This record gives sequence, C-alpha cells and structure tokens, in this order.
Amino acid sequence: MISKKNFILICLIVIFSFSICSARDLEIDYPEIGGYQPEEVSTPLPEYVKYIFNFSIWIIGFVAFGFILIGGFRYLTSSGNPTIQSDSKNQIFSALLGIIILISSYLILETINPELKVFTLDPLEKASTELGPGVWLCTENIESFEDQMEDYKGITEEQEEIIKKSCKRVFTKSSFTKNFAEELKHVYIVGEYGVVLHKGSSFMEECEIVTSSKKIDSYYSATPFFLNSSDAGKGVTVYEDRDFGTEGKSYGPVVEGTYLIDFEPAQSIKIDGDKEWVAVAFGKKEGMFSKFGNPDYCEVFNKNDRNLTEDRISRFCSKKWFFRQTCIGELHVFKGTTF
Repeated sequence: MISKKNFILICLIVIFSFSICSARDLEIDYPEIGGYQPEEVSTPLPEYVKYIFNFSIWIIGFVAFGFILIGGFRYLTSSGNPTIQSDSKNQIFSALLGIIILISSYLILETINPELKVFTLDPLEKASTELGPGVWLCTENIESFEDQMEDYKGITEEQEEIIKKSCKRVFTKSSFTKNFAEELKHVYIVGEYGVVLHKGSSFMEECEIVTSSKKIDSYYSATPFFLNSSDAGKGVTVYEDRDFGTEGKSYGPVVEGTYLIDFEPAQSIKIDGDKEWVAVAFGKKEGMFSKFGNPDYCEVFNKNDRNLTEDRISRFCSKKWFFRQTCIGELHVFKGTTF
C-alpha cells in the first residue's frame, strides 16, 4: 500500500515530467500557402499516437526512478526494522526490473524493426474550397482559373460559387469519393506547387506527377507538395543495403531532376535535410524486353526510409528468379516538402 507521502512524491514526479515534455512543440511544420496558413490542416492521429507512445516511455521511466528513490530512502531510514528493509529491497528490485524491461522492449523494437513503432493510418479526405494559391482539382474547365486564384479577392460571387461546386483545393494527402474521382477533368497548379496523382486510394497506385495546370483523367487520391527555392540539404541517395549501409552500392546524392537509375536491390533511401526534398520512386516494367517507364505503382518520399522491403514499393518491382525484389527504375526529385 503506497503511503500518502509516497503518492504525493509520485504525482510531483509525473507533473515535472509532463512539464518538460509539453514544453516542446510538436515537430510538424505546415508551410504557408501564398501567405495563408491553412486552418483545415490538422495534426493526423498517427502523429499524436507517436507522441503519446514516446511520452509514455518517459513517464514510466520517471515513475520507476521515483520508486527507486523512495525505496532507497526507506531502506536508509529503517535501520533496525528488517520488515521495512526487506520491503524496500523488493521495491527497488521491482523498479529496476521494470526499467530493464522498458529499455529492452524499446531496443527490441529499434533493432528488429524500427517500423513497428511507426503508426500509420490512411488519411481521410482533406480538401478545401477556400480561395487562393495551391493545388486545385476540378470537374469543370474554368477559364483563367490561375488568374482568378492569384487575385481571388476580386472574384465575383458567381465565379466563387462555380469553384466551390466543381473544385477541391488539396492541402494534404487526400482520397476522393468515387463520383468526384470519375468526373475529374483538370488540375490547376497556382503558385509554387506540384502534385502526385494516384489511380487508387492507397497513394501507391499508378500515378502521374503534375507541376503545371493540365487536363487529366480520373484519379482517386493525391499527394500535393510545396516547391521550396531555399537552400536544401545534399539531396536524395538510394542504397543497396538497409539502414543506409556502406558495404553495398549507393546512388546519389542527387538533386532536382529525373533520373533513370535501374537500381536493384534498393533497400533504403536517405533524404538529407528535414523534409527539404520530395522523391517520387517508380519501379521497372516486367518482361525480358522491359524498359524504363511508369510501372503500375509508385511511392512518394520526403523523409528517410531505412527498409524499403517492408514498403509497398516492393510490389512494383521486376520479378527475378520467381520472387519480387525491391528496386527503383526511375527517380524524380524535387526541392520542397509534402504537407
């Protein structure tokens, strides 16, 4: 049974730990869109789960350390009382065992598979009809659309009504309803933006990269990105080994452009700089006469990936001796960031 003093001490430790952790801002920076910070963009649930997981690790560690301090204090002040000394020893041992289990579990996750502690969730549709620069997907051909968005303060109510009825402004990875996807006709790029359009809702289906306004077919999901002209890191590097290994071959670092690399196996990808590059990886077409080109699947990266074999990227690689091997046939690199 925990005494009142011990309970108060534990509460103080928890409050102190919370104050330290809460002092840090969430490490999610949302870029402005033409001077406008989109309110529609919110922190996705997986990010909250990640922070709760890390926060819980620290809290449990602090609580266990607090029990060690309490047990040690009781042991030192209980000379001549074997019962309290024995109870204090058990308390210290249990707290140490808890810390060992906590550290071991985290190291196991990091060593066996770091992705086990990365939580993912298919994002819900996030689109807005607020006027302004960005990536716009429309079911109608709207004349002088780019000019209207650049000077949207002078737009008429009739024009705004047409845009709200037939267009979506995409801020983050977005999936669309079947009706909207099948009626899509145009993508309008207003400002320094680009978008990867996907035929399916998984963001890794057959895709198309768009950096300027054009007519399009039906697409069911989109990954928009912001083009950044400021100084960025070294670029994007693809490695033959996992965890950016130095024993195997590597390709890069590469900067802006399209690269036909035919890299196989490609088991990790490193992006220098904090979300300063966007890399779109395509696989290779199958068959003995295969050439570089758009396969059935692609994947968008804007941060390091230590093990591509666990990504769905392995689905769009060429068959080799009756099994699929992760590879990258074509790599498109942009200086910028996804939302």
